[in-house]
Amino acid sequence: MIAKIAVIGSGFVGEELIKAFTAKGYDVRLASRDPQGENAQRLASQYDLMTLTLAEAIAWADLLTLAIPGSAVRETVSAIPDWQNKIVIDATNHFGGGSASEAAEFAHNARVVKALNTIGAELYSRPDFDGIKATMFYCGDHEDAKAQVQTLIETLGFEPLDVGPINNAELIAPLVRLWVTLSRTSLGREIAFKLLRRT
Repeated sequence: MIAKIAVIGSGFVGEELIKAFTAKGYDVRLASRDPQGENAQRLASQYDLMTLTLAEAIAWADLLTLAIPGSAVRETVSAIPDWQNKIVIDATNHFGGGSASEAAEFAHNARVVKALNTIGAELYSRPDFDGIKATMFYCGDHEDAKAQVQTLIETLGFEPLDVGPINNAELIAPLVRLWVTLSRTSLGREIAFKLLRRT
């Protein structure tokens, strides 16, 4: 059962994850390669959080969430020699090239699940659209980890949809680019994907 979550990243996405997880009662801490940095300290003060190094976060958390630029994923995750079999949600996106499943390739001994990357971060706390739950796609190679991430996604208020193994992160990536493109039109950012199924 997930109770303790470390958010890795002190930018916009990291902050919105902190707000969403905290609102649902999770014990949240902020992890950073530079926990004394300006952004990390601002968030720590604003949300009354403890800041941790990556190694400290791995030792403490039940689950870690990557909320860093896609270009920083390989360097960040490969700097840790052992992720201690922890569940890692990869919420990153690679807009300038790179593999959508890069975290799984370079986070040694981690159970990586790609999720929380196909919607505007400010909507993590507001996934209900007039009574309709936004669909949150996720994928990974570890069924036990995916089951726990599914529960987390449901707790946030999304409808979770398992799209298979981690390599299918490459299938999710075009949805991210589509969401960003649409958000720059008159539709704005209050939009989300919904998969409909006839029963």
